[in-house]
Amino acid sequence: MKSINDLIKTFDYSNAHGELLQQKLISEANGLPIISMKFLKGRAVYRCRKHDSNSEKKRFYFESDISYRRDIQNIKSIGRCNYFNSSKFYGSITTEELKNVGYTASIFETSKLPRDNEDGYEIYSIGMWTANEDIDLLEINLLEDEINESEKNRERQTAFEIHKENLNDDQRAFYELIGKEMSKKVKSNDNDKYLISALTSEILLQTEIGIVYPSVQTESKGMNVVFNPINFDKYFTLKRVLIGDFFKFKQESLFRNLFICEDASIYPFKYVEEKSYLTVQQVIEFFADRNISKDYIISKLIAK
Repeated sequence: MKSINDLIKTFDYSNAHGELLQQKLISEANGLPIISMKFLKGRAVYRCRKHDSNSEKKRFYFESDISYRRDIQNIKSIGRCNYFNSSKFYGSITTEELKNVGYTASIFETSKLPRDNEDGYEIYSIGMWTANEDIDLLEINLLEDEINESEKNRERQTAFEIHKENLNDDQRAFYELIGKEMSKKVKSNDNDKYLISALTSEILLQTEIGIVYPSVQTESKGMNVVFNPINFDKYFTLKRVLIGDFFKFKQESLFRNLFICEDASIYPFKYVEEKSYLTVQQVIEFFADRNISKDYIISKLIAK
């Protein structure tokens, strides 16, 4: 385990040797104690898909439209948890710190606006899947000294504290290094920086149902999950779908739900208008209350 830790510590992304890293990960991962989190039956996972154009009229009507990618041959870049030509289901879950906003966290993880610190407006469809039974997920965690007290996710910390005593020093160091890799911020045009976490996830998901890891865009207050498609289809069922607007200006953001499909088991999805959605004026007032002017919003929308 020490050799793979040394390789990760000194890894040169400008002269990356993915084959050597992969070989060492495969050989060292055998026998690694698993830190697991119980994911209970009925708990929700949220995943979103950005609409190609700023029009709610271009809707998605089937689960395959909003779930994991099927066009494996077109996956030409590395993701945080997937390698080239490898599809994964990425999702977000609610936590003690971020109650009932798993759908918002999924947007933050997907959108380029917060990731690249840009302002603007996007439309998303968001699916909510629930677990068919209790399952154990592998947990990749930041150690306590890596997280500010106000940013700790108590559920994730508790699970880690329970299991960390089963690790020796090298195993603990490995989890610390991978926790940093899974949690680092990467700009949208710099995906090669995901190489370590991508290869690690590919190998670990050969034996584990899924992986839980910190939500980067919510400063580790939320959690994300990743699954191989075959496991996700086995353990989760799509329940409902939302369509809404995502606004991000300066450090403030807002999701405005416009349409909802309450029963996603029926195809094509049947959407109805969300009766209590915010008006444009209410959206402007929301940002005005946070010292962001209407003129500023309009200027950013025009520029985009």
